[in-house]
Amino acid sequence: MGTPTLSIKRFFYSLALILSHIRAFFSHDHHKLHAARFARLHELSHLLIPGLDDLKTGLLLGVSHFNHFACVRPTKTRQELGNLLAFPILEFGVCSCGFFAHPL
Repeated sequence: MGTPTLSIKRFFYSLALILSHIRAFFSHDHHKLHAARFARLHELSHLLIPGLDDLKTGLLLGVSHFNHFACVRPTKTRQELGNLLAFPILEFGVCSCGFFAHPL
């Protein structure tokens, strides 16, 4: 991709962030009893990076509408992201991966 294409995409991403802030400011979602909703773009902006070259260590979560990568990176207070792999235990103590599992 050329530099003009990147700058145009960056401009539209910045414009979408500003519009997301404005839409959140004027919305009346906070008056509802059940305010469950998907996260807005400006609320996810700290998780989004434009390319994988900026990702040194992190956990890749997905891709946004603007082809930014959503990822979780370690911080100074939490340097380890943690490792967790959960398998549902099926019948007779055998998990879905085929190994025997002992209940906790």
